[in-house]
Amino acid sequence: MTNIKLITLLFTFFLCAKISAQARLEVKNNSERNLYVKIMQKGGGLFATMTVSPYSSDTQYFEETGYYYLKTKGTKRGLRPVYKKGNAFKVYNGTDGYSVMTVTYSISGGVSVDGREISEEEFNRNK
Repeated sequence: MTNIKLITLLFTFFLCAKISAQARLEVKNNSERNLYVKIMQKGGGLFATMTVSPYSSDTQYFEETGYYYLKTKGTKRGLRPVYKKGNAFKVYNGTDGYSVMTVTYSISGGVSVDGREISEEEFNRNK
């Protein structure tokens, strides 16, 4: 194996190890709707966005400790979108451990059971 291949392999290994040892949030979509998620920094602005297809999940990693909340938009053809805002949560990422969180989005009777309802305008704001 050449030195460049070995260096590339080691770099990839350490990068994967670093990612797996970070705080993370998994968003599970247990609905027939497409889910658009905004991860907002409390007191700040937009941190990241996610798009989660029906009956699937996605994961967001965090490098630093902080407070966040989620804004979600669930859409399905022929139905009005459902907009929600969740409560603030703390993400911890330290030398002695890190947060591992899961949020499950679901619809019951056509109404999202997660968070409080917000307007489209509030969802679109990145603050």
